[in-house]
Amino acid sequence: MRQLVELSTGSLPAALLASGAFAFTPLVWHYAIQAEVFALNNLLAVSLLYLTARYARAPSDTTACLGAFVIGLGMSNQHTIVFYALPCAAYVLYVSEGSLYERSKMAALVGCGLLGLAPYAYLPLASPLALHGSWGEVDNIGGFLVHVLRQEYGTFRLFSGAEAHETRFMIVHAPNPPTSDAS
Repeated sequence: MRQLVELSTGSLPAALLASGAFAFTPLVWHYAIQAEVFALNNLLAVSLLYLTARYARAPSDTTACLGAFVIGLGMSNQHTIVFYALPCAAYVLYVSEGSLYERSKMAALVGCGLLGLAPYAYLPLASPLALHGSWGEVDNIGGFLVHVLRQEYGTFRLFSGAEAHETRFMIVHAPNPPTSDAS
């Protein structure tokens, strides 16, 4: 995080302040100490932002390919990375001034993105082992698609569980929040 802000602003004090503010945010700690996908998603999102800023400062095919790999890896971890991936990829393509549109470079980017999706190749191999905490029945196409599309959680939903109208955020911020007394 410090490197990202320092690369973006050129200011070490701003980078230290921003990374400190982020590091000690209670919500960051909440998700960082649980065995869940969010900590890795945060790491991949920050890595993608860093690679985007690095490409903007010093465009290189290697940095672009690393970014494509991180996007693929992020998509195999948590689909919400797409909210970072699309703007970052569009920005890098814009900044490249067309150089990344060459057939060989585009093929390398697609290849790196597909390589990032490699964790999905492990799932059908591990499925017959019935490991604790496994990913369901991914040894057939239907089960594999259910997992890849996150159908148990709702594809591209930002949460599982309560419906949107039942969440605390929506109740607190609704125009006419429900009252708890029955009068």
